Order: sequence, then C-alpha cells, then structure tokens
Amino acid sequence: MRLRRKMLLAALAILLLVPSAVMYLVVTTEAGLQFVASHLGKMGPVTVTAGTVKGTLVDGFSVDRLRIQHRLSDVRIDHAAGRVELLPLLLLQRITLPEVRAEHVDVTLLRDPLDRPPQTPRFLPAFLRIDGDAVHVDSADITLISGRVVPLRNIDSTVTVLPRQIRVRSSKLDYGIEHIEASGHFLAARPFGLDGDMEISWSMAGQPDWLILARFDGDLDKLPLTGRIEKPFHATFEGAATTLTRNWRIAAHARVRDFDLQPFGGGKVLGIISGELDVTAAAEGFTARGALIPPGLKAGAFGVDFHGAYNNRVVTIQRATVTHAPSHARATTHGSVTIVRNGPEL
Repeated sequence: MRLRRKMLLAALAILLLVPSAVMYLVVTTEAGLQFVASHLGKMGPVTVTAGTVKGTLVDGFSVDRLRIQHRLSDVRIDHAAGRVELLPLLLLQRITLPEVRAEHVDVTLLRDPLDRPPQTPRFLPAFLRIDGDAVHVDSADITLISGRVVPLRNIDSTVTVLPRQIRVRSSKLDYGIEHIEASGHFLAARPFGLDGDMEISWSMAGQPDWLILARFDGDLDKLPLTGRIEKPFHATFEGAATTLTRNWRIAAHARVRDFDLQPFGGGKVLGIISGELDVTAAAEGFTARGALIPPGLKAGAFGVDFHGAYNNRVVTIQRATVTHAPSHARATTHGSVTIVRNGPEL
C-alpha cells in the first residue's frame, strides 16, 4: 500500500513537472520562440501572424512585424522588442513584460460585417493576465470607422490586461501640440466602456500655457465629461463626447470665471471676462454660444455666437457675432487668427 502511494505521488510529480519543463524550454531558447511564432495563427476570434523573430522570451526578443486581426479591428505592429519574466509565467500563468518597445503601431477600427446576438466580449481568455510595466511606442495611428486618422506620438504606458478590462495605471502621449496624461479603465462591453482621469496640457512660443483636467465615465457611443481649465484662465465644464469611433463630437456647458485677453496679446479694455457658454467641438470645427460679461465696458452681458475651426496654429473665424440686447448693438466678423510669437496675428 505504501509502495503504491509512493508510485502515485511520483507519477503526479512527473505530470506536474513535465509541463513546466516544456514551458521552461519554450521561453528560454530561441527555438522555443520560433516555435511559438510559427504556431500563433487562429486564436479564438483573433488571428495573430508574426514576421521574423529573434532572441528568447526571457532574455529579450524582437519581431520585425506583428499583425493581430479581429472582425472589429486590424492591428499592425512594426519593430517591437521586449522580454517576459519567467517566474510569474511558470507559477501563475501570468505574462509579465518589464519593458516593451515598438517603433510604430497602426490600428484600424472596422464595422462588424454581421449582425450578432448581444454578448460581452473578452480581451483575453478567462485564465490569462498580461502586465506591461513599461510600454513605449514611438508613433501610433488610429483609423476610425469614419476614415479619420488620429495620430499619436511618444506613448508611454503602464497597463494590465485582464479578460474583461484593460487597466491603464498611467499613460502619457502627444497628440499634435497637446501632451496628454491619463489613467483609467477600458471595459469589455458593447460598446466598449471607458472611465478615468485625464490631464491635457500644451504650450506654444509666445503664448500662455494651457492645462485642462477632466474626468470621464461612459462608453464609446457616449462619454460624459466633467472638468476644469486651470491655465491660462479658470473655468469649469460638463458635457459629453459622442460617437468616438466615427464622426466624434463634444458638447459641453462651460462657466468662465476670469478670462483675460492680455496673455494672448490683447489689451485690457474689456477687463477680466466671465460668463457661460455652450461649446461644441468636432473634426470639422467648433462653436460657442452664450453670454459673457466684460466689466471694462460697464455695459453688462454681451451675447456671443462663434463658429470656427482650428488647423496648424490658425483659428479660422467662419462667423462671430456679438450682440448687446439693451442697446440693440450688433457686430459680426470673419477672418483668421494665426498663433505666432508675440501674437496673435489677425
């Protein structure tokens, strides 16, 4: 009886050790890396294909191209490199990446070709977790369903990918002249959910610095926003961004406390302006409607109706109308404002 127990224990030990030994060979040899790359293929709803791979998973690997295809997205990664920690993989079945770098990532969002019954999507199988402690991407282009391309640069993130959510512990990136820092969650749902905090800042020579803080909680169809402007003046806002994967639009109500034209190159005749505006922004332009009080004129509130667009440091004023109800005064203008050093240039 005692001999049988020992034999059973020995057999159990072999069954437990053999998979770990195979896994050890896979992650510590270049042959193991080549084996993994050649057997990626179809993985559930995702198809993964890899180009030329070199190195080992634990000592450091590189891949010249990687493509991840799903019916809702097509992701192409160029010239990526990183490594995997061994112990979390062997003991916890957890993929821990201390550092990952990629030169460029292309993400194309696609329309679902079929009408499917409602179901909750997954990012990963139920047993898997991926931790990226330091993920850097030189550049990324996201092509929305509408065809519009969102270019992102200098991306640094710390992320954890779970079966039903992606936790962004910290993220920094550049979008045009804007520097964005964010943290939050990307939730597996239909449509995908989002919640978190964001800090947006930018500066240009000869112009005041900007700083905007925002909180968001919703999904890609409708993302409610609340926040405040800290520089170069103070204001609060609340609204929502809608249809973020297609023809995105942001609508918000803003309360302005202390807007001063002098830092922008204007005079001090109007004084410190306050008031409330309904603001919209979209790819084709932005609007602002409401009432502002310039105390320097000592005439109370003025109605504002502004339609414009921004591109490459030029604000195009399609139409701007200011009215003063008590006196029936009305002024309308159009033109452009170019942001230059010691400007603006009108």
